Amino acid sequence: MDLHGLTVQNAYLEFNRAVNECRSKGIKKLKVITGKGQIQKEFTHWCDSNPKVKNCTINPDKGSYLVRITI
Repeated sequence: MDLHGLTVQNAYLEFNRAVNECRSKGIKKLKVITGKGQIQKEFTHWCDSNPKVKNCTINPDKGSYLVRITI
């Protein structure tokens, strides 16, 4: 999913919606494009505070994350 270009508030809402949708469909991994701005600065906090997220790791491109979701 691509959060790039959204406001921080809308990106947060979209991320949580996507995590819930993935979990309900049994999807364990989600690639999230944050870009390199404010969303990226806050993204790991969003992951840490969401109990449905197992972990998230930044990809080598430094502008996206792989999010693992608890099923």
